[in-house]
Amino acid sequence: MLAVALSSFLALPALAETRSAQIYPLPSEGLLDSEVKDLGAALQAGLLRQERTGNELTSGADELLAPSCGPARSATVACLAGLAGKGVVLRALVKKTSSGYALAITAVDARGEVFGPVQARVDAMMLAIRGISEAMEELGARVANHQSARALASAPATPKPSPPAQAVPDPTVAPAAPARAPLAATSAAPDVPGAWMEPAGKWTAAGGGALLVAGGVFGFLAKSLNDSLTDKYSSHTLAASDASSYGRVGAFSTTANVLFVAGGVAALTGLFIWAGAPDEPRPAWTRR
Repeated sequence: MLAVALSSFLALPALAETRSAQIYPLPSEGLLDSEVKDLGAALQAGLLRQERTGNELTSGADELLAPSCGPARSATVACLAGLAGKGVVLRALVKKTSSGYALAITAVDARGEVFGPVQARVDAMMLAIRGISEAMEELGARVANHQSARALASAPATPKPSPPAQAVPDPTVAPAAPARAPLAATSAAPDVPGAWMEPAGKWTAAGGGALLVAGGVFGFLAKSLNDSLTDKYSSHTLAASDASSYGRVGAFSTTANVLFVAGGVAALTGLFIWAGAPDEPRPAWTRR
């Protein structure tokens, strides 16, 4: 989902071959165990999605590698290269942001060549794999084109063209007012079928989450009221006025169950729609 323009590292043309990719365990510093587990699953899902679309990287294992090189942040390139085999090892470093997580993903092959890093951002509310899938696509292109970090660092810089010499105006001639060319931002990309899916999926899933929260509130009220009636029964202090409370316990419980079912269905539906949303093309800016 990103347009990648890269020059070749080798003198020979780039080989469009697939590479088996294995994921090294994510660093756990500053993250909960559940967050590390969910982000690792999102990385695997993003890699599998690229494999289905014919990307250069394919999944080399159903599970993450064992952390035999130590924590991801301190693992050496030489150690990771020893795990690559005929493919590459993917290492992702994670940083928490105000809206979720920022990932820097690199690939290391058996020769010790490092590709990347490429950046991916993940929403904290729902671990959508779109940003990760984009990063996997860009990283796969760099591996296929032998565009390692060392090759990028050693590539000669493109010289900037010198500005053209400006003519000295004649002070006796009043300059004509130049015609101003208006800038117009026009999107050259056509409408994408299914563009409604991403916002609709997000809002549907968020609505489902709200229903689940409401169900939890009604469940709490039902339990609190039921516990109160149980205490009165045990202490023989039930009164005739408490009869209506039993009806409210049943109503609260029914409402909570309905909200839980509706919220779960809405949340799963929203996630399904969001995951199937097409990629959005980037607008092209033109001058007229």
